[in-house]
Amino acid sequence: MKNLVIFASGSGTNAENLIKYFANSKDFNIAAVFCNRPDAFVLQRAARLGVPTEVFCKADLESGRVAGMLLKYDAWALILAGFLMMVPEEIVRTYSGRIINIHPALLPKYGGRGMHGMHVHEAVVAAGEQESGITIHLVDEQYDHGKTLFQAKCDVLPCDTAMDVAAKIHLLEQEHFPEVVDGYLSNLLKSQDMKHYVAGIGEALWDMLPSGKQLGGAPANFAYHACGDGLEGIAVSAIGKDALGEEIVASFKEHGLCYNLAEVDFPTGTVQVTLSGRGIPQYEIMEGVAWDNIPWTDELEAIAARCRAVCFGSLAQRSPVSRETIRRFLKTVPGECLKVFDINLRQHFYSEDIIRDSLHLCDILKINDEELVTVAGMLGYAGLEQGVVCGHLRKDFGLQMVILTCGINGSYIYYDGGMSFLNTPDSEVVDTVGAGDSFGGAFVRSILSGKSVPEAHRIAVDVSTWVCGCHGAMPPVKE
Repeated sequence: MKNLVIFASGSGTNAENLIKYFANSKDFNIAAVFCNRPDAFVLQRAARLGVPTEVFCKADLESGRVAGMLLKYDAWALILAGFLMMVPEEIVRTYSGRIINIHPALLPKYGGRGMHGMHVHEAVVAAGEQESGITIHLVDEQYDHGKTLFQAKCDVLPCDTAMDVAAKIHLLEQEHFPEVVDGYLSNLLKSQDMKHYVAGIGEALWDMLPSGKQLGGAPANFAYHACGDGLEGIAVSAIGKDALGEEIVASFKEHGLCYNLAEVDFPTGTVQVTLSGRGIPQYEIMEGVAWDNIPWTDELEAIAARCRAVCFGSLAQRSPVSRETIRRFLKTVPGECLKVFDINLRQHFYSEDIIRDSLHLCDILKINDEELVTVAGMLGYAGLEQGVVCGHLRKDFGLQMVILTCGINGSYIYYDGGMSFLNTPDSEVVDTVGAGDSFGGAFVRSILSGKSVPEAHRIAVDVSTWVCGCHGAMPPVKE
């Protein structure tokens, strides 16, 4: 049950209607009515219906006292029902997307400071308008400016007075206001109850080593380590209709990793690893495989719509099919979704166009020191010091952050607050498979949970150090 608080300044007919409407709701409870006028009749209406009331003045609103009162009532959303004061920015930020107002006109007409009650209807009649109505909208930092949720119209006849218009508007308010509020808040509550994803989209494959095969693919590793704090990591890729594809599914299930793996008419991806005469590994990333052909689906669209962050690389963009799907995914995620480009320069499977386009699409670039040299030469920064190159990348491509990992030489994060550097701890290394991916996943999870950049950096270093001390990229998560 979520608590709602009504703000009102006058008679309170809309407030009374809301209280009666939500009296039997299983999801919402009108916890209180807040009023800035001690003589307002809305206080009597609320008291008669058994709803607590609070009276405050402008100073209370501006000082933060009202914000404290909202905490007392555990308010989840606010409804303005004839409330004539500006809501402070602090409260707007705290309840962003959860403050609803009703205005007695068809915004953007007849809105703004001073446009309330009979003033609106008198202005409508004086202007000779042929229609008026109501607007139910979200509240932002400006008067009558937030996103419109609903409008309803009524005719204004040549013989109508302001009182006539007011009566028509009142009927529209009584008919629509509670239902629109209920519908919007119910959908919002439902969306909050849904899983929020951190997606890794791209290659899913097997490294075919001389000693046997090992699960590979940076996106899945990232998603695995991004799980937690209310976030569901999900690996997005494609597999063939073959035994190797079935084994990838089984491995993801074993590791408890959520996945969306389309079955396509191409073989599951593999990387052939051979050793030279001196024992140096040589890699051949097979082409024309399943992860080169990740299709766009309705299910993928639904996942994108619920993403808090997504990580993508350059390797999976080597083919036009997967490249188009990845870019469509990036354009479908919500505006606040963090888009992480974990550059992945392998063999000849990248180009300047892919790098540039990806930099324009992301918010965060993750890159290692060797890759930085290649990218710097490609983009015209050759010969510049590492920090200067990262600064140019942030400025030229509008990036929020650049994460630079330098192996045993530490890691850097360049962001608006400056630069964070941490040494790589001395520790026993079993293997480094997936260390960079675990760093990225842990960092993004920490940022999304509200950690500062330096805090998230420390967590990322700790997680990647722990992974280096384990076998494989997805060791069991330590308690």
